[in-house]
Amino acid sequence: MTEENFPGLELAQIVLDAAAVGLIPDTAVKAAHKVVLAAHKKALQDSLNEHQITLWLPEPDVFAHQAIGKLIEEMGEASAIAARILIQGLDQSDPKSGIPNRQALAKELADVAASIGFVQGITMIDRMPERTSEKLTGFAKWVELLNEHQAAPEADANG
Repeated sequence: MTEENFPGLELAQIVLDAAAVGLIPDTAVKAAHKVVLAAHKKALQDSLNEHQITLWLPEPDVFAHQAIGKLIEEMGEASAIAARILIQGLDQSDPKSGIPNRQALAKELADVAASIGFVQGITMIDRMPERTSEKLTGFAKWVELLNEHQAAPEADANG
């Protein structure tokens, strides 16, 4: 919100600032509050007009709907194992089942990979091998950066 799109806003802000230190009577403060509130209301309405709300409906194709739901489920299971690995370590085991975290992650990643293939087959979504290649190239560069960072003397790493 600026003075350009809402005349009087700057003056209202000055009045409110002066009121904060006791230099302005209450009636002027109430008027300034009305101006500021009107400016906020207009900004909110402008934002709503700019970002229209649209009706969202579930995926009508039952096969695509269910396949994507299964993909989300499998990704959630892989995410849970990944979180446990961050907390416990890759070479630790699930305290209840005794299954090694590494083994559990391998299983869940295989499930995610299978679900991705299933969704791509059901929905005919392009597998985008060139995007996969680009992403793997980026990961390789990231690993190089991590290696450089770990090899740097501690003084350099801390700046």
